[in-house]
Amino acid sequence: MIIPRDPFDREAQDDAVLEALSHPSHTAIYLDTSSLVWMYRLSSGARREFMDWASAGGLSGKVHIPIWSLHELHKHRGAPDVLFPARPKITSIEKELESLTESASLFVDDDLAVRKAFGGRSQYLDFLDDAKKKLIRALKVMKEVDTAKVEEDILPFFERIALRGAFPDIPTAQREFGSRSEGRVPPGYQDSRKKGDDGEVGGSGANRFGDLVFWQEILRDTLSKEQIQKVIIITHDGKPDWVFSPQRYKDYDGKVRNNSAKPKVVTCPHPTLSAEIALTSGIEELYILTIPQLVQLISSRGDAKSVQQLARAVQIEQEAEDARVKEVEHPEQKNDRSHDENGEEEEAAPAVEEPEFKVQEDEKPEFVAEAQPTEEILTEADEQEEDADLRVILDSLSEEALKDATYVAEGGEGTPDPIIRALRTYSWYTQNPAIGKVSAVLAERQPSCDGIFVLGRNVYQAACGNSNSAMKLLDGLDRYLSGKPFPQAEIFYAGVAFEAYFDSNGLIRAHPKDEFISPIFIVAQSHRFAVVAEWLRQKIGTDSQKFLKLPGASIEADIFTLEEAEGKIVGLKLRGIDLVEPDEDDYSYDSLPQECSERDMKEQIAAHFSTLISCIEFVPEWEGVKDLSHLKFISWGPHTEIKFQE
Repeated sequence: MIIPRDPFDREAQDDAVLEALSHPSHTAIYLDTSSLVWMYRLSSGARREFMDWASAGGLSGKVHIPIWSLHELHKHRGAPDVLFPARPKITSIEKELESLTESASLFVDDDLAVRKAFGGRSQYLDFLDDAKKKLIRALKVMKEVDTAKVEEDILPFFERIALRGAFPDIPTAQREFGSRSEGRVPPGYQDSRKKGDDGEVGGSGANRFGDLVFWQEILRDTLSKEQIQKVIIITHDGKPDWVFSPQRYKDYDGKVRNNSAKPKVVTCPHPTLSAEIALTSGIEELYILTIPQLVQLISSRGDAKSVQQLARAVQIEQEAEDARVKEVEHPEQKNDRSHDENGEEEEAAPAVEEPEFKVQEDEKPEFVAEAQPTEEILTEADEQEEDADLRVILDSLSEEALKDATYVAEGGEGTPDPIIRALRTYSWYTQNPAIGKVSAVLAERQPSCDGIFVLGRNVYQAACGNSNSAMKLLDGLDRYLSGKPFPQAEIFYAGVAFEAYFDSNGLIRAHPKDEFISPIFIVAQSHRFAVVAEWLRQKIGTDSQKFLKLPGASIEADIFTLEEAEGKIVGLKLRGIDLVEPDEDDYSYDSLPQECSERDMKEQIAAHFSTLISCIEFVPEWEGVKDLSHLKFISWGPHTEIKFQE
């Protein structure tokens, strides 16, 4: 049996998991009941992302659901509050709202209502009652989920990937469970005191040994498949009778950090489970990942765009859980939202001590329209002077800032560097609270131009890695920058835009990092940021001709010409340039969709050619759904000779 080391090597485990997922010919993946139940709570888009991931490419046929997981899921289908835990909360809120409106009618009088800007008691009570009804109406949308519609989507997927082997040997598992629990042998020993429907420990319905049945089904399945050498279990749970949480871990940057955050940044399978599956089934590698860990790994080291809605879901759920736990455990600290002592994952001795970095509740990254101070009205001469100053600043950015990879973030509180350090981690739960500090840094009177530029780059990187707070910032980038001071806002925006087009070595990308290209284009339309857009185009240089559109250019629609023959689209041109070519291998990875609507095609063009959906129009008009699987887009970019501009 191999005992996990302290500090645990996070990068080595992540590399091994990615290898098992990327080359899955010898890999088997199993979904437990908690992951199936969790899928009921997702939006249809997020569910589709998970199902697409499990069915895509090499993973097709490698993802399985044990029979026991489906058995437990079927039991939960009779308990809607388990599948949709928001339902009882909403019922409680509805009752509380009724109680509050009744209480208000008892003590609010005309004097109090008038002092709070209402016309009187009657007007206030009408206003409160109307607000209550609107809120309850909105909450009912969450409460009245159409379970049948959800299951229409997911049950065929579950049935398709369910194991087809022998039914679980429940009597054997029941006999074995007692001795394993006494020796605290995983999995499931923490369930030994579970109570049944009658309230007695081990009574009817207690399902104390369900985890063991699930585990033994995996052991039998892997034993029957000689080619399987690696096993990954996907769960939405993380109990100590399944996983081990090392006290410290070595992070990607080589620093040793305490593994004290919630949820745990690093976990690994309980070593006893790894030993058992190796001895029983000859499995060389076992990994147990929670869904957040899986999605975080795909986001930071894989195709982040493919799991963007999943990433938002797991972060929103975790933020809600953090708030609930903090209120229960520390009600007196309800308004203190420090992420940890430094706003970053706490670094363990003997690591280098970091400057203090705290995020309070009032810094929570909610990107809504702010009340802006009255801006000084500039004369034309003042604007010209500012533009000239900004050009000097941008042209003076250091090589380290332009390369980003060589920028050393050593500064302390009040500089962008503590935030940059937090954003460079591969943890949303470190990145998200750090985003709340950006506004304060942009307001500093003596800004570090290099630091703010690199901060913009790293915010874009975090958003492309699916940090929810970074994504929200970029989604409303124009509003976010509108009240920020000169030149900080301009330099920050320059960093964001530069990151989209240049890599960490300061070299132009073969293809833009365009996950959030739309906000960059929107901001570039403002006269205030025109100098930044011009500077970016100068940095791109003669390669600017090879881009369909760049920030600062006109965002008028481009006319894409469709060519049809015998009812099929056979060509697509822009300014005389062929944008598609025959795909000799129909339905290949590069093929366009078999069923493609006008909206689908606009999304495909925008994603491939790094442009805006709103700038795409077809001639003749697109009608219905078309099969384009016989076509694929051409390659384009600085590495090609294709030129879209004169």
